[in-house]
Amino acid sequence: MREKAVFYYKRGYGCSESILLAAEEHYKIDLPARLLDMCAGINTGFGVGAMCAVVIAAALLFGLFFEETDVKRVRLRFIEEFNRRRGSLDCGKIIEGRSRFGACESVIADAAEIASSLIDESFAS
Repeated sequence: MREKAVFYYKRGYGCSESILLAAEEHYKIDLPARLLDMCAGINTGFGVGAMCAVVIAAALLFGLFFEETDVKRVRLRFIEEFNRRRGSLDCGKIIEGRSRFGACESVIADAAEIASSLIDESFAS
């Protein structure tokens, strides 16, 4: 899923859209028709550098795969790992750290990797 997410980003999709499209293809699921349109409202940290859109996209994705109690558990694990890797959940702070961590492509790649690992791990058990 990691490579597909970067593929979509390089094709001009936003961060959140790239995560969701990669998941749709990787897991062969059908996303709700207007979900990608709705992502326009959250990209670039809600337009003000707040919560990174890939974090929100991952949480939405978990909602497609898990019951509410499991979503909470998986979402927290995602947030902990993403924050450990990126040092923040906020787009603005992550952008400031890009020279240290790499471009948005690497942020998207990390988010896709973490999300797919959590999903795969949950369904393997």
